[in-house]
Amino acid sequence: TVLKPWVRESNICFARARMKFGKQIKRLAVPNHLNHYIAYDILKKAINVIVEADSGRKEGGQDLDEVTETFGASCSEASYQPADSRFHGLLQHELVKVNRFFALQLRLVLDRFKEAQRALLSCARGSSSEEKLDTAEGHLDAAAEELTHLENFRRLNFTGFRKIAKKFDKAVPPGSSQASLSSYFMPSLAREFFAAAPMDAHVLALSLGYAALRRYRRGSQEAAAPVRSQAAEPAATKTFWVMHAAGMMTLCTLVKRFELVVPPAPGALVPPDMSAQTGDAFVAQMQKLIFAMGTDGLAQVPCCIATETARTYFDSPGQQFPHYSRRVQQGSEVDFHCRRSSTAAGGSSSGLGMDVVEKDGACSALSVHAFTPISQSRSQDAFPIVNSRSGTTAAGLGESAAAAQRAAVDGSLASSLDKEGCRMLAAFAQEVSQAAAGSSSLTPVATVSCKRFCFKGDTSATKGVTIALDEDVRLSDGAAGPDDGAIDFPYHLLEVADEDSSKAKWLEELRGDVALRNIPGFNIGAHAVAALHKDAIPSLPAWWEHLENVETSAPAEAFGIGFQMREAIKECAQDEDGQEDAVRKGSSLRPPPVLPPDVAAALPAGDVHADDTDSEDDNKSLEPKNLLASERTMLEWMHTVFALALVGIGLWKFSLRKQRGRGLLNTTSTSSTFLGIYSLFLVGLAVVFCWYAVLTHFARIKAMVSGEITERVFNRRLGPTLFGVSLGMALIAHMAVQAIPLMS
Repeated sequence: TVLKPWVRESNICFARARMKFGKQIKRLAVPNHLNHYIAYDILKKAINVIVEADSGRKEGGQDLDEVTETFGASCSEASYQPADSRFHGLLQHELVKVNRFFALQLRLVLDRFKEAQRALLSCARGSSSEEKLDTAEGHLDAAAEELTHLENFRRLNFTGFRKIAKKFDKAVPPGSSQASLSSYFMPSLAREFFAAAPMDAHVLALSLGYAALRRYRRGSQEAAAPVRSQAAEPAATKTFWVMHAAGMMTLCTLVKRFELVVPPAPGALVPPDMSAQTGDAFVAQMQKLIFAMGTDGLAQVPCCIATETARTYFDSPGQQFPHYSRRVQQGSEVDFHCRRSSTAAGGSSSGLGMDVVEKDGACSALSVHAFTPISQSRSQDAFPIVNSRSGTTAAGLGESAAAAQRAAVDGSLASSLDKEGCRMLAAFAQEVSQAAAGSSSLTPVATVSCKRFCFKGDTSATKGVTIALDEDVRLSDGAAGPDDGAIDFPYHLLEVADEDSSKAKWLEELRGDVALRNIPGFNIGAHAVAALHKDAIPSLPAWWEHLENVETSAPAEAFGIGFQMREAIKECAQDEDGQEDAVRKGSSLRPPPVLPPDVAAALPAGDVHADDTDSEDDNKSLEPKNLLASERTMLEWMHTVFALALVGIGLWKFSLRKQRGRGLLNTTSTSSTFLGIYSLFLVGLAVVFCWYAVLTHFARIKAMVSGEITERVFNRRLGPTLFGVSLGMALIAHMAVQAIPLMS
């Protein structure tokens, strides 16, 4: 099977990590869409052009021609704007291009959904045929491919903007009291439409379309996939590693073959049962979802298809981590952990408490106990925590285990577990109780948090199979959730519960379409303990060396946007270590402006320091958007007063008709005289307020440099009021004078 380009390139041990990123974009981008990606090579050349312009050298050449052709001549000319402010304008130019294309592609995906929904709707009306089903499947496959392309598009462009900002910071290093371009550009980049727009609604629409397609093809001759009993469940789940670059492709492949299990609504304990729904019901839901997306597919539909999941692992650091050693030596199902899951609307899995104690690799975590909290045990491998606040302590574990033992013995679980299941649950609870009581130093040592998607089989080929796809996996110390010190796991995790998935066709399809790896004996809890307590554990796991190589040699574009954003924040924090004094004084993370001589000369005496190193303004900063906003305000004033001056000059010329002699006013008639006075007043008013606009702009620059952002400077009402009153009174007076002869 031929791998997709970005997956194939990410799966060859990152040999291309040394390749220049501009060439990587050309290799990984969709050829027809290459012009819509960030112009990385041109921006690199623009950095050199800006540096040469600031240094007074303007050598020209091919670089200058290409930059001028793409962005115009402004970036190649010396300017009083800081270099990073001018380069920031070029980045904004590219962001507009990238955002526009991303929006257009989302509209194309919506059109694919509409075409598939029309074909499925004809099947819902009783005219089902294999040809129409094939047509619907073709549109859904095309939508899935477009979603995969879009995810690759957003990831490569985000990487490109991050890299070019870092490259600019190296070429134009900020001063000691200044901040780097990345420090204020990266937070805004994470909020850009192409990077922040959620695609959960599109994945859900794709899932509904494929679910309807499977129902129509199954027809009435095949019953729904039966739910297996607890005894038929496999002993433990199998875990696979999935490359970040293949995350969306994996998700689309899974929704094509499996039913996406939607989390329960906030406050509900049981997710909605979709296994009994017909194809018509899925088509109706898909139609409502498409309508909610709007005509252009850009509407932000509130949609929750995943849960924020946290798993806390326990050990005894004072006894050389015995639980960790058991996980590494004996397999993935020999120990236990606590878990909590929550939707975005329902809260956060940030470690405020846990909901359930379960075995490592428990299949129930992907099926009956996929979502927490749970009311009672429905599996022999898990039981609820009595007090979620104290559940992560040895005493809390013991209390919850004792309650589970009582429930398994007194028959209160007979409705959900058979006799053998109750016996096995009691044995598991006894094991947890002994671990909590036998070690006084048992404490939470690692928490694994992730975004989890759940799937279950609904056809004869996938019946009984349950799957969880964990994205954005992070490892943090203790029972707390992910924080600034959390470690990112370099893969997504695909956890499968199936009796024999080694030869399953759907798994072979995944192996052919995505970079999928199976590591025998891998346990994410053991890896989390090893990563967080590397110096204290007795030995490292067998897979450690490979993961360490991935983390050190993988290029940035191999990881997701969330990981790259966190890395950028860390880098900015390191760059800002020398700027703590400026931060404490309340200055924003921006470099101070460089004023041209004419602006500096126009400022009042005492505001321009002869020695910049001793100036208080060195620690102040100027936001480019504030400077540009002040300039736009001044230009608006200029447009208004120039138009007023032209009107005044035109009226003055008109008043001089039939003039006898020379002079500024035509005294041959009263109306001509007053018209001349009125027109000259307009010209004088325009000149006065032209200077008012210029001086106000200089005052605002001074205030921004000194950090005195006051109402008096930036929201003056006197000037506009005087302008409006003067112009109005002059007009009223002129109209009155001209009307007096008519009334007499």
